[in-house]
Amino acid sequence: MTEFFIFPFSFSEIREQSSDSRYTVVGGNFVKGQEEKQIKRTLNELDRAIYEDIHIINESDRFDYLYWIITMMEESKEKMNVEILVKVGDIIHTHFQRIIKMLDDVDGEDQINQHRISFKMLAFLAFYYLNASCVKKPKKALISNEIRGKKEVSNEYIEKIAEKQAILLRLFEESLLINFKTLWQRRDIDSQFFKYYYETSLKMLESKQLLKQQNIKETIFNILKKVIFINSDSLSTIQFKLINLIYEEENIVEYICDFLLSTQNQNSNNASQDEFLILLNISEDQRDNGEKNYFQLCTDTLIRLVNYANQTNVNTESQAVKNVKEFLLKMSEKIPKIFYNNLSCFVQLLDNEAYHLRNAVVEIMGNIIKNVLSTRQNLPQDEQSLQEEESENHEKAKEKILDALIQRIYDKHAFSRSHVLQVFIDLCSQNLIPQNYLFPLLGCACDRIKDTSANVRKKAIILLLKIMEFYFIIFAASQNRVKFHTLEELEREQSFNETEKSELISEQKQIEEKLQDRENVEQFHEFQHDLNQVKRKIELCMKLKHNLDEYTKMINQIELIMPNLLQLLGSKNNSDATETIKLMIYLYQTNIQCANQGIRKMLVLIWSREKLVKEELIKAYWILYLDEKAFKPEGVAKNLVYLFKKANLTDLTSLEELLIAIQKWNQTIEEKEREKKQDMFYISNKTFDKIWDIFTTSVIQNDANSKYSMRAALTILRISSQNNKTIFSQNRMISLIEVLKKFLRLNQPDWIVVKEIGILLENKEDSNYLNSFIKLMIFILIKFQGTVDNEWYCACEQILNTIFSIEQNPESLIKYLILRCTKTLLEGQDTSNEINKNIEIPQTPPRSVAEGVSPLKVTPFQSPKQTFETEENEESKQLLFERRLGHLLFLVGHSALKLLIHIDNIENELKKLKIEGEKKQEEQQHKEGAEAAELDKIYGGLEAEYEKRLEYLHKIAEENIINGDNLIAQYKPWVDKIVKDIIENQEGASYRNVDLDRVAVLTLCKFMCVSKVYCEQNLPVLFKLLESSFSDHLLKINIIVSIGDLLHKFPNLVEPYNSKIFTKLHDPDVQVRKTTMMVLTHLILNDMMKIRGEICEVALLLEDEEPKIQNIVKLFLHELHKKDQKIIYNLLPEAIGRMSRQDKTELGAPIHEKTFENFAKNIMQYLEKDKYSETLVEKLCVRFQNSQNQREWRNCSFCLSQLSYNEKGLRKLIEFYENYREKLNDPEIMENFQNILIKLKRLPKQEMKPLIEEFEAKIQAYKVESFEIVKKKETALTAKAKRVADKKKKDESNKENQQNQLNTRTRSKKQIKKNQEESDEDEFEGEDKNEDFEEEEEEIEEKPQANKKFQRKEQPKKRVLRKVNQNKKRSMVEEDEDDEQMDSEGDYDEDDEDYN
Repeated sequence: MTEFFIFPFSFSEIREQSSDSRYTVVGGNFVKGQEEKQIKRTLNELDRAIYEDIHIINESDRFDYLYWIITMMEESKEKMNVEILVKVGDIIHTHFQRIIKMLDDVDGEDQINQHRISFKMLAFLAFYYLNASCVKKPKKALISNEIRGKKEVSNEYIEKIAEKQAILLRLFEESLLINFKTLWQRRDIDSQFFKYYYETSLKMLESKQLLKQQNIKETIFNILKKVIFINSDSLSTIQFKLINLIYEEENIVEYICDFLLSTQNQNSNNASQDEFLILLNISEDQRDNGEKNYFQLCTDTLIRLVNYANQTNVNTESQAVKNVKEFLLKMSEKIPKIFYNNLSCFVQLLDNEAYHLRNAVVEIMGNIIKNVLSTRQNLPQDEQSLQEEESENHEKAKEKILDALIQRIYDKHAFSRSHVLQVFIDLCSQNLIPQNYLFPLLGCACDRIKDTSANVRKKAIILLLKIMEFYFIIFAASQNRVKFHTLEELEREQSFNETEKSELISEQKQIEEKLQDRENVEQFHEFQHDLNQVKRKIELCMKLKHNLDEYTKMINQIELIMPNLLQLLGSKNNSDATETIKLMIYLYQTNIQCANQGIRKMLVLIWSREKLVKEELIKAYWILYLDEKAFKPEGVAKNLVYLFKKANLTDLTSLEELLIAIQKWNQTIEEKEREKKQDMFYISNKTFDKIWDIFTTSVIQNDANSKYSMRAALTILRISSQNNKTIFSQNRMISLIEVLKKFLRLNQPDWIVVKEIGILLENKEDSNYLNSFIKLMIFILIKFQGTVDNEWYCACEQILNTIFSIEQNPESLIKYLILRCTKTLLEGQDTSNEINKNIEIPQTPPRSVAEGVSPLKVTPFQSPKQTFETEENEESKQLLFERRLGHLLFLVGHSALKLLIHIDNIENELKKLKIEGEKKQEEQQHKEGAEAAELDKIYGGLEAEYEKRLEYLHKIAEENIINGDNLIAQYKPWVDKIVKDIIENQEGASYRNVDLDRVAVLTLCKFMCVSKVYCEQNLPVLFKLLESSFSDHLLKINIIVSIGDLLHKFPNLVEPYNSKIFTKLHDPDVQVRKTTMMVLTHLILNDMMKIRGEICEVALLLEDEEPKIQNIVKLFLHELHKKDQKIIYNLLPEAIGRMSRQDKTELGAPIHEKTFENFAKNIMQYLEKDKYSETLVEKLCVRFQNSQNQREWRNCSFCLSQLSYNEKGLRKLIEFYENYREKLNDPEIMENFQNILIKLKRLPKQEMKPLIEEFEAKIQAYKVESFEIVKKKETALTAKAKRVADKKKKDESNKENQQNQLNTRTRSKKQIKKNQEESDEDEFEGEDKNEDFEEEEEEIEEKPQANKKFQRKEQPKKRVLRKVNQNKKRSMVEEDEDDEQMDSEGDYDEDDEDYN
């Protein structure tokens, strides 16, 4: 029997031998070696034995056996039999419950000792069982190490063990009601005894399966609570344990919060508190001390947690920091008053590096304002003074907190900035911001709209909207107004208020004078009353002045930030655009006038590829203009007409797309949402009827005011008719015919209406009145040829397009129209009477009565007098002739272009027919067999016929449109003559007819598009006009656009002139630069033109004074990068070189340092991939060594400062350090490298820290040469001296060889002469011998060794001669190699001189 048992420090410590004779378990190997059957049998025997005598647990073998079974369970839960584990739990909880009940009836010291040891040993086993059986979800980071490859714990194990755990926990709670002093008698309670209670209880909070059982969480909390009351020394340990759990465990924060909150709730319930304390066997002092400790547990834990967080350096993104944030936020929501009372402690976290903790403090401050400082309690009247004093203190505290929060808006981390803004959004939504803080907060929100973080910008826009809603309540809703005042109204209000204030001040002075007059003593009280009223009115005036000043500042602030808001509408981030649209809607509805710019600017978002942005734009215009429930059909019709009247060409295009998108809305939504959204965006036929009424009314009025309404209404109806065929019924088409007839009778038609009718007819395929419309429009063109109104050209172009679109054979109509206009021009007659009398105007078709729509009624007009009599009286015939000529040339030029397009359409139809024919032919050949297929191939088949017809069409296009004897070719000399006159008389351009010149050049360009030969002949003329300084801007614009078409049609002809196109990027006129950039963007992005060094010319436009041109350039770079990410990377080095070598580009545009910096900042953002940045670092560093241009060094260093660096990029920068080390003496270059260092230090990657420190050390010590550099220089100098000595030695050897060769040559000549005299051979052989010996002599001069070899060995004559020739060839090759070596050595010496 064990007579001495002390709770060990840990469960494993009991296995180790101790010096103080503590209990130690043995026999672990024996238990682990048993089989399951044997274990079950032993456990059953042990259970019976303990049941018979509970003190048998004190025997070491019984206790040790249970201990080792639990140890096996702890080590391998997944391997053990569940029945064994359940049996162990049954044994422990059954007998632990028995010993607790037995302690109530214990008598005698011996019995108490025996019971105490049994209780302690069973409690120890119960604690161990709970800890060993606890199953918790492993941390995500450890899953791969702990779980992978192992079996997971079964659900059966979890469910059955959880039941045992719950029973044991309830027994532990019951055991704490024991009188421990009686049980331990005069002995001290084990120091570790209560530790097992709270540590085990806290660990059980990690088991989710256990916490699913009813009231188990309250059981754990009660255990902790009782331990605190019984043993006050455990309080600090529990606090630290709670803090450690918050830092280490992921899913336990919620339960710790519940426990700490229970300390506050329990304290508020005095009845349950007293009942609880009565059950505990503790003294009154212990109760008082326990109550104090228990109540302070929550506050002390919070403070200790904050201090611990400030003192520890934990990774800012770690789970521990996130747990602390979650814990603080949950506690602050429930008990904000404790946080308010200890706010000075929590404010310290605002300086913490972990942004999660800073965010937590910011939200805590928000909770304090919402739940503490903005709530009032209803106190009795005798305590009202205390309440007023408390409210004053709360206001002061709120102001301090708001000041601190405003400072946090400029936090260094974007998440923190957005979090602060969200807190202010919540406060504004609940109207908790004082009025005096609104304007400073408005300024902060406007500042954050310029933030680099998209999330911060989003929150700033939302906050700005909330502030404006707050201001609306103060300034507008309080005065029963539905809109803000305008600035003009505010100025009137201020002047009126100042006048009233001055009058009241003068009245106050008068009353004060009367009060000082002693004669008016009887009226003293009356004067005093009047004086008080005047003072109150003056105070009201002062207050009103303050409000009006703030009102004005608010509107001015919105006007200042408006350009940034307009910029955000074009942002690539969806939230920027959508939130700005919502803000614009509110500002527009509340009469902030600058919002009109935003409403108009955001219209282009209808072309956005982002579905969310596009839907938000449609919703915005629906709310503002098109909601029939809000405006009724009449209002929607007026709104639409108003929008189209005020729109420019860009807005008209966007509005057209908007209308089409709204009409297609019901076709695109999903079937599930059709019932909800089918009426969301829908324009009814009633609205279109009202728009038609506006059109008919405007036609009848026919004045200047109604002209634009008529145009807008017809445009709206024409656009809407594309998806709603019922808009233009038969009666309305007849009414349009009546309108054209009316125009034919008037002095001046509305050409835009004529144009819209032409577009309508182009889309109206099933109309029965096309011929009538075409004839009427042709008659209108002929009649008004020579009109002053330049809108004639728009109508003419559309009429020609309609003719070619509708008519199958448009040539006859075009011929008639050209001949009639030519006749009018040459004869100089007025055609109005002829049109009215001789031409048969089409009859009006019968009206449809069944449709129920009344057609337009136009009163008949008498034929007016000659249209141009007044013009001929006022203007000269020459001007009329030039206008008619201009109209005729435009007609001819556009007809030629449409004929070319007509031929292209025929070619496309031929291709379709060919494809269909080939399919039919394949089917037929499949039926007939292979012989028919072979025969068809021999004759060429469809392909040959297609090629023949295609060739014929090309011949027509090239030779029969503007060449030959056809009609249009007759006008070509006219165009050439006018263009020639423009070039020859450029100095007198101010006296020329500008419109005629423009039309002539435009016609020339259209002719060039038709014929390749004509294009080649006139390209020099065209570019001469483009380069001329006397050409007006519209002429240049027409030429530039035409060049784009010519480059597409004839690329090989126009390509040599590409550089001249880029010169127009620097034209003095803004429109010319803009058009050139747009044309180049189209050509380059569609692969019709290649860009290389010309990127410099484009880059210079980033400094253009026109913002639209800057935006086009940025869009071009963005699209170029999107097309191919390598393009900008490949162009950048050449661009740096070109922009660094000179002050002007090749085309003469000036280059400044700021120009290059702006270019680099815009271009570097497209080098997103790390591999591009790495290789670019290497290329830029090499340029430091290869270039001698200081400006290029600076530009390269600036580009390096704009790059983003990873580890490889930084290593490259360090590797090429010697290339730029000496250049760091330049202050600008040094500043750029310092910026690189600053950027590197901001990187969060810790593995790059050694590299950054190495780079920093090199930058700081750039003036000190390293040992390797000095060694390299010494090696270079030694090598140079050695080369010089070798060269000198070689020269001496060469001189000696030359002298030997000269002596040898002399001896050889003497020997040859002697041999010639003695020889008996013929003359031919003698000559051969002399030649061979001469070759031998030359060889001897160059190669003495060959000469010696030749002398040393005597051979027959032929063999000797062949050998000499071979040696000669070899020596010539070696001589060339020596020369090359000498040349290279000479170059090396020159390099050495440069080095010195």
